[in-house]
Amino acid sequence: MQTSMMQVIWHDGWIVISKHMVKFLLCLTIFLSYSSCKYKLSTYSANTPKQKLNAVNLARIEIQEATETPNFKIALIADTHNYYEELDDMIDTINSRGPFSFVIVAGDITNLGLLEEYDNSRRFLNKLKYPYLVAVGNHDLLANGDPIYKKMFGHRDFAFSYKGVQFIIFDNNNWENSGTVPDTAWVEARLFESNASERILIAHVPPNDRDRFTDDQIKRWQELVDLHNIHYFFTGHNHTPEESTFGRATHITIGAPSKGSYFELMIGPGGIQHQKVDI
Repeated sequence: MQTSMMQVIWHDGWIVISKHMVKFLLCLTIFLSYSSCKYKLSTYSANTPKQKLNAVNLARIEIQEATETPNFKIALIADTHNYYEELDDMIDTINSRGPFSFVIVAGDITNLGLLEEYDNSRRFLNKLKYPYLVAVGNHDLLANGDPIYKKMFGHRDFAFSYKGVQFIIFDNNNWENSGTVPDTAWVEARLFESNASERILIAHVPPNDRDRFTDDQIKRWQELVDLHNIHYFFTGHNHTPEESTFGRATHITIGAPSKGSYFELMIGPGGIQHQKVDI
């Protein structure tokens, strides 16, 4: 029996193969392509369910507010990146020092904004006994980090009040965004509409970062802080913990888990106090 033959060019030579072999190779190619698409996710995939974890945890916080005493405390951490071992120790410390009303993460839970990094950090943060809220950091917006953050955590700017204290969490990663970031008008509108006795701002980049912000921008935020009697301005970005002033507010750079500490706020009718806690 004569086998039908066809010619296939391979680099700079010629190979003669049968039509049956062509069919086999075609089927094999389709199978491998299908398997790859089905089981191997791209490094830069943003395919994650819409969880809106900040909204979910805000609902938990709202429910517990009615039953909590006037005195409460919160924990603040930042720049967890891939410091998973240190983060795990920090979570153990926070859980053992509770109860806390909630925990705030001031951004950079990833290195490159990758879904795998988001998933890893979420798994560790889920070990907390308390609701947690995550601000967006500059590293979290790299690659496809923006749509991943929106699906996993929700809006990048949000505000809420708890026991007479207003918390405003907002995106000020200006280099990693297009448009107006930070949205000063949005922050100021939230401040004007609130009658809270104490006000706290949380963002990722320190507001006095002269590499990112102009002198006029820094001055504008100082004026806003003073006009609205902001008590605290918490940020991350710089991994070493630091306390200073910004306008008349206390500015605290929280620091990374690799530095072995985090901050606690003790809040009550008598005011607000903070302390750095070593882990």
